[in-house]
Amino acid sequence: MTKKLQNVFNYIFLAGIAFVFPENIHAQCTSLALPYSENFTSVSLGASCSWTASSASSGAGWSKDATAYAGGTSPEMQAYGNNACAGCVETVSLTLASPLNTSTVTSLELSFKHKLYVTNQATSGPASGTLKMQTSANGTVWTDRWTHSYTMSGTSLTSVASGTINVPAFNPSSNDTYIRFTITGVMFKVWGWQIDDVSAVSPVTTGIQTKELTNISVLYPNPVNSVVHIKLDENKLVSKAYSVKVVDVLGKEILNEVYKENIDLSILEKGIYFLNLYGDNQLIETKKIIKE
Repeated sequence: MTKKLQNVFNYIFLAGIAFVFPENIHAQCTSLALPYSENFTSVSLGASCSWTASSASSGAGWSKDATAYAGGTSPEMQAYGNNACAGCVETVSLTLASPLNTSTVTSLELSFKHKLYVTNQATSGPASGTLKMQTSANGTVWTDRWTHSYTMSGTSLTSVASGTINVPAFNPSSNDTYIRFTITGVMFKVWGWQIDDVSAVSPVTTGIQTKELTNISVLYPNPVNSVVHIKLDENKLVSKAYSVKVVDVLGKEILNEVYKENIDLSILEKGIYFLNLYGDNQLIETKKIIKE
């Protein structure tokens, strides 16, 4: 067996049978504490335990550019195409090699800014593709957390996707959580997919009171016996669509409903809970409440 193969596979022999497992090439990287944020200012693309990028046989791939098309500040990451394979459908990915430390986290929320420019200049291949943000517990098997299908028409340079994406909260399945971005399609038709201001936060940390983020509401009484009243400060409103989620200290969701001033908590058992206030599906405030 060559040295290269030995580096790719770990062998475990049990009762004379060899079990082969793919090696996690990022296993040596120290996990990152939450909350995590990245504007790519100090990132060296491809450096050990930093952001790493894949490339396609055509020459398509990722670069760190002194641009700000995604809506953040310069620099940002950009996926780009190449005309060496004008009609080929390819996938290129951008991966955070160091995992997020989710050992005490029961809920995780991800967000980022992006912009996609395309032009239907290739003479062959489908005029559609897919954008994804994915997570993994081991850096090998990936789960889609956000997807967006795009379509190209005409030959002019066109923006077909942009804005701030707030990925719906999910429960991490392990102590480590890797994240990556992928774009699939005819990369010759992709002028650039820009990514910036990536962040990861946990609205609930096991056994620890979550910091109040913006303090735009008044909650009373607290402790509460049955009905809690939530009054928003109209001078600090940041959204038009608010919702309320109540979770216990382990992160289990107990209540999820559209915001209203009076929330009935009589079904809750005595104990400590967290009331999370969302605006346009983005967490903006967390308050600790005590149920009597």
